[in-house]
Order: sequence, then structure tokens, then C-alpha cells
Amino acid sequence: MLPELELGVDQRGLAEAMGTDPAHISLIVDRLHSRGLIERRINDADRRARKLYLTPKGRACGGDCGQNFETVRGALARADVRSGSF
Repeated sequence: MLPELELGVDQRGLAEAMGTDPAHISLIVDRLHSRGLIERRINDADRRARKLYLTPKGRACGGDCGQNFETVRGALARADVRSGSF
């Protein structure tokens, strides 16, 4: 599981934690949100921004999500290398 999502993280922070571009994260976050795995809440420090949190359903996927995290991160890195973004 991504502990950052238990405490709330913005998309830029998630992108940095995963070592990828915020544009990639935007697509991933949209999919996770549509599946009910995360929720977006207003960031009290910057009301224009949103923080991401795991939902109960997102926490329930725990082990599977954690195992897949490195697979997704590796795939994104390979895609960046092929596109010349690295």
C-alpha cells in the first residue's frame, strides 16, 4: 500500500514519489478515482489543490496494490526511456 495516500498527498507529490511525470499521474488518478479506490479532498493549505486519500475499498486492495506499484513504476520508466523523456 502507498502510505502517502493514508495521510493525503497531492498529485505532484505522488508523481515525485513514483518518479514520473504529473501528466501520467493524472490519468492514473482518474482511473483510481473512477474505480472508487481513492478520493480527492480539498487541500486546506491551498484550496485550489486536492489531496488524494485511499478509500476503504482502496485500503482493502492493499497487498495487490503494493505488489503492482513497482510493476507500474517500472513500466512508466521504460516508457519514458523509449520516448526520450529521461
